[in-house]
Amino acid sequence: LQPQDKVLEIGTGSGYVTAILSRMAQTVVTADIDMKQQNKARIILNQLWLHNIIYKIADGFTQAVDEAPYDAIYVGGACLEVPHELKMQMALNGRMVVIEGKAPSMSVNLYTRQGENHWFCQTVFETSVPYLQTGNFENSHFMF
Repeated sequence: LQPQDKVLEIGTGSGYVTAILSRMAQTVVTADIDMKQQNKARIILNQLWLHNIIYKIADGFTQAVDEAPYDAIYVGGACLEVPHELKMQMALNGRMVVIEGKAPSMSVNLYTRQGENHWFCQTVFETSVPYLQTGNFENSHFMF
């Protein structure tokens, strides 16, 4: 990340990654569907004097989030595949880190937007993590 970057974080969670991103970028927009959890994170992050964070209660994974385009996007959970709507929020030459795939065969992918409708995807490494909770349960994966 660069100091002037505007970053979108999908899934605020505890705020740990939000704090790291806020120290590395100019602005962090963090979107989460869980208002209660995001409010807990906000209290802690405010106590740490991290004031370059914009909080959104939204399904940032499947819906456009205000403030786009973003220089970088971090998705805090796995998904089967990245929705086109999320890719469209990337600025030209913007980057996105996301874990994609069907467990147990998932990969951490780094996308770079190279044109209006062109993205380069580089697989960084393989992993397996829980799926991101979204309001669009088509992206959820349930197994017995």
